[in-house]
Amino acid sequence: MKKIKKILTGTLSCGLAASMTVTPVFAQENSEGASLTKWCAVYGEAGGTSSVSPDSLNDGVMLLDNTILMAGTFDGSKTPDKEGVKGKTDGALVLYDDQGNMIWEKLTGGSKADSFNGAAQPGDGGFIAVGNTQSVDGDLEGQGKGAQDGLAALFDGDGNLKKAVALGGSNKDGFNDVFVAQDGGFVAVGYTHSTDGDLAGKTQHGARDAWIVKLDSNLNIEWSDTFGGSGSTLILDEFTKGLTCHDGGFLAMGY
Repeated sequence: MKKIKKILTGTLSCGLAASMTVTPVFAQENSEGASLTKWCAVYGEAGGTSSVSPDSLNDGVMLLDNTILMAGTFDGSKTPDKEGVKGKTDGALVLYDDQGNMIWEKLTGGSKADSFNGAAQPGDGGFIAVGNTQSVDGDLEGQGKGAQDGLAALFDGDGNLKKAVALGGSNKDGFNDVFVAQDGGFVAVGYTHSTDGDLAGKTQHGARDAWIVKLDSNLNIEWSDTFGGSGSTLILDEFTKGLTCHDGGFLAMGY
């Protein structure tokens, strides 16, 4: 009987990750009440009156060695003395073993609000994570483009930050997902409200457009494009997920 592993991510007051075994219905009936949950891990620290955002795990990747890479947000405002905390909220990259035990945790950002929403593993054994940043200091020193930028960060196989970049324009922009392209580069998808900076010359369809960006292996923009509708300031378009197709093209989806 084949068993399939699934990784669930979500948000409570802390981040939540769970590994489950999916079996046919008849097998569940004959399991004598055995739980389908193999393990459940809660990520984060105890909150308090200074907490500004829940700790969260927003994406998960099962690696070839059966470890699990998670990308999310850590609320540094409630535990400013914790080692590695950068600011108000930080992008969190967390590695777990196949039993839900944390191997390491790495925080990325500056003094303001930063987060990771998606992660992937390129062929060199390192990691890439994307999300949002409002910081212009710390790991984003001199990087800020506007009110909020898309954040992309490269890490080595031990989770050490190699490079972080802020991408966008003077308005509010962000990334929701990232995937590896066949040429070794990356594609990040999300949204943009901007028409300048890295969006200069791009068509603004509505108040917020879906945004796709092709990056090389060193996080330099090769091309980007925007998609959406027009006619109302209430029209908000966004890409939430994407993948690489077998023919070398890309599929982006959202709303």
